[in-house]
Amino acid sequence: MYTLEDMNLPYSSLDIYNSICTKIISNELAPGTKISEKTLCDEFKVSRSVVRTAVARLQQIHLLRVFPQRGIQIALLDIDLTYNATKIRHAIEREAVYFMFKNTLSDKLLNDLKVMLCEMKNLLKTPSKENIAKFKSTNAVYHLRIIQEVFSAKSLSLIYEVRIHMARWSNIDVSLLSVIDTLYKYNEAIYEAMASRHLQDALSAIHEHYECFVGNMHKVKENYPEYFSMEQA
Repeated sequence: MYTLEDMNLPYSSLDIYNSICTKIISNELAPGTKISEKTLCDEFKVSRSVVRTAVARLQQIHLLRVFPQRGIQIALLDIDLTYNATKIRHAIEREAVYFMFKNTLSDKLLNDLKVMLCEMKNLLKTPSKENIAKFKSTNAVYHLRIIQEVFSAKSLSLIYEVRIHMARWSNIDVSLLSVIDTLYKYNEAIYEAMASRHLQDALSAIHEHYECFVGNMHKVKENYPEYFSMEQA
């Protein structure tokens, strides 16, 4: 695949936004890392106005902090923000499941979930750092697939920021094997409850998955205190 650079095309503010956003979510740009307009201008070979447009958008969704005369910093983690984002996603997923049980629960959805469960199970057999990262990505897609069965892509754009902050959080620490093993068990319970048409069991498993994710937030904070602002200490 050709990149913009290969085709000698200029980068837009959206290209720069997507590049920085991806690096922040993956933790390539860790919380607290400092960057500068000049560095970004040199990297993407664009003017300051193009960079500033991208930076402003990232600042709006709480991924960057801009300090006049001092530069730009990758935003530190906000446990309250991520907790609320997780809570919103959790409520939407439960509503989607409830709606499906009251209307139509498709075999296509169940098959997609089963395939992803197999992928996650295989990744757990060889728990390397890379496979754990892939597991977390598949886990996110698993729950997004449930939501997508009911809500349109246009509707999901409303929780774009929610998904970004959840993804960023989950990528901070990819070494908690016991946590992802537990997440897999809850995912399996969700699938089995949906396949057997047991609504309350499905809702309970989704809630347990949510509680596990939230509980892991505090472990991440203990392991990486430098990623959090002093205000949250």
